Amino acid sequence: MSTHASIAIVNADGSVDAVYCHFDGYLEGVGQDLVAHCKTELGARTLIDGGDMKSLDDGVPAAYKANGESWDDIKPRHYADLTEYGENVENDTGGSNLNYLWTDDGWKVWGQDPDVDFRVDSAEEAVLLESLL
Repeated sequence: MSTHASIAIVNADGSVDAVYCHFDGYLEGVGQDLVAHCKTELGARTLIDGGDMKSLDDGVPAAYKANGESWDDIKPRHYADLTEYGENVENDTGGSNLNYLWTDDGWKVWGQDPDVDFRVDSAEEAVLLESLL
């Protein structure tokens, strides 16, 4: 069974760009990988600009575009703000369990990981990822 995740960035204008990651979206998977290997806004933006991915391993995405997927199907989704992102990302990504969000404070996370009894219900309440690892 896979743990789905979204990986997103808050832009300077408050809008949000997000992609989908199919495998290992749990805190000790994608969460740990983001903290260890995507430590800057540029790193987060570069990752997201590559589009949806199957997995993330040591900061390197197994991107769907490498398999010839249509860019229109896998390109980053754009949301007007955190509220729109929070209201739509689960449906737009096929039901992400956890949602990782790059902000000026670094990586934050919201969603649910039942393996470690973690649940935060909205993007506005996201907590710093490093505090959980």
